[in-house]
Amino acid sequence: MTEEIICQDPPQDHTTNLQERGEKMERVGYDLDGTLCEKIGWDRNYRGLKKAERDKMLELRLAHFLTTKMLRKPHETEFYIITGRKEAWSKETLAWLEKQEIKPVKVYFMQKARCRKNMVEYKSEVINELKLTKYYEDDRLLAKELGKRCPNTKIILVPTTEIQIQIPKISKEINKEEVK
Repeated sequence: MTEEIICQDPPQDHTTNLQERGEKMERVGYDLDGTLCEKIGWDRNYRGLKKAERDKMLELRLAHFLTTKMLRKPHETEFYIITGRKEAWSKETLAWLEKQEIKPVKVYFMQKARCRKNMVEYKSEVINELKLTKYYEDDRLLAKELGKRCPNTKIILVPTTEIQIQIPKISKEINKEEVK
């Protein structure tokens, strides 16, 4: 699959305004998981897991965030990353970016609960606030919504690689009462 543009080129007046204000023509942003690095696909939903399984999922997620394969490296000298990852993963995320020598101007982390509605709201707000002219995204549905909410930004759908991770099934939780 090749990169696909989800929305039209930004209106000419937006480009002219950028030039008149002396701003750089290209203000670029990237999604992280699935766009710059491999994305995790889970075999089961987090809510249906037992506590020990959720703990294992977090352990696997941490390992992924530290060791994931880079899919593409931004070629711009100045760019932003707008990720759906929570702030709690910032240390691991920034360490991975440094290891890959990916140096964004800033990384924006998701502040609300991670669901499609919040993701669209969050990413479109940041994209519009930064006045990005291009944004690279791997999620087709999210890219379509961003195209509607960010009329001055070219939303570019990129091919992605998702690795499927199976969460080991744990047959029984250890109950503190049973240990006594």
